[in-house]
Amino acid sequence: MTNSNSSDRLERIERTLHHFVRNCMVEGRDYGVIPGTNSKPTLHKSGAEIFDQINTIQKMAQKRSLVGAVLIATGATEFFTQDLEDL
Repeated sequence: MTNSNSSDRLERIERTLHHFVRNCMVEGRDYGVIPGTNSKPTLHKSGAEIFDQINTIQKMAQKRSLVGAVLIATGATEFFTQDLEDL
């Protein structure tokens, strides 16, 4: 595929996606608009930041519990510490 063909293909895909978002999705429910552009759609809706934070907190808690479980199960807690004072 030549460079111009792939460029044309990407432009067609972009137009198709833009058409789908504008004609098949509802603004405010399915997508938002990037602030300051007045028209450029984004699937990241305003107010969704709280869900990103919740997801991050949940992942951090899962990782901490997994690390804790491995340290306890292997008896390796005496070899690893997070407190600099214990070093």
